[in-house]
Amino acid sequence: MYDSFEINTTVSRLKDITGDWLDVYDGVYLGDPYCPLLTGNLLEEKQDLFKAIKMLKSVGKKVYLSSYLTPKTDDMIRIREIIRVAIDNGIDAVEVLDLGCLYLVFRVFKNVKIHINGFVKAFNPASTDILHSYNGVRILPNWELTLEEIDRIKDESRLEVELQIHGPLPLGYSEGCLIQASDISFAKTCAGACYDNYFLQHDEILLSNAGRVIESGKDLSMINHMKEILKKGYRVFRIEARHKDNLYRKKIGNIYRRAITDILSGGKGSEELQYVHELASIGTNNYCNGYYFAKAGRDFIR
Repeated sequence: MYDSFEINTTVSRLKDITGDWLDVYDGVYLGDPYCPLLTGNLLEEKQDLFKAIKMLKSVGKKVYLSSYLTPKTDDMIRIREIIRVAIDNGIDAVEVLDLGCLYLVFRVFKNVKIHINGFVKAFNPASTDILHSYNGVRILPNWELTLEEIDRIKDESRLEVELQIHGPLPLGYSEGCLIQASDISFAKTCAGACYDNYFLQHDEILLSNAGRVIESGKDLSMINHMKEILKKGYRVFRIEARHKDNLYRKKIGNIYRRAITDILSGGKGSEELQYVHELASIGTNNYCNGYYFAKAGRDFIR
């Protein structure tokens, strides 16, 4: 475990928790919050969730459970049961993407720590302070906020900020699977079509179709801004990889681990260009800087 900073990633299924990619991460968010039909979704498989938590804890990782986005009333009993399994097996926190789930966790599980996902749409310190009163301890800011706006939340609220530094950005959500809707051969459960890299393109605009969620076609990358980010005091980071493979998780995590370690140990950043080139060799659709600089940035370098 690294004391000076924390890099987390996201995993939906037990079968993805294999290999040595875990070596470069400090914590993992478990479960696919978008689709209950995904075969092996850890939010639906109690035994798999138990095994995943045990496996991660045995190698000293922090373990967090993501909960569903926009659950229906009928889903709440099932959600409560899976959260209880996670808590009983030593989960470190529950991440909520919905105010209904926030209230459920706060009311039923009094002492569990709650992480607030960007879908909750808390845009300023005043709103994050309300979330803190519901046992919120950490927030992943909404992806349309600028770094300046996120700085205010970090400096003026009581929530720890977890900053996404790499990976696709969620742009929209659908109640149904957009991939399944285009192919009537799909069964009621899905083996993971959202992992198959479906893209939507119009002129220069590229979007990733990950089933129920539309994501940015270009991955966010902040590798060439890490000095500035670390100087501001950010120490908890997320690499979004829910619909990626383990080789992606390993390569991306390794680059950021080395870059952050180099900067915090007093390195002059002479390797920054090398890190940029390493990332460029991995991405198939290049990278973007999201909304962090007050515009929808499509360019890798600001």
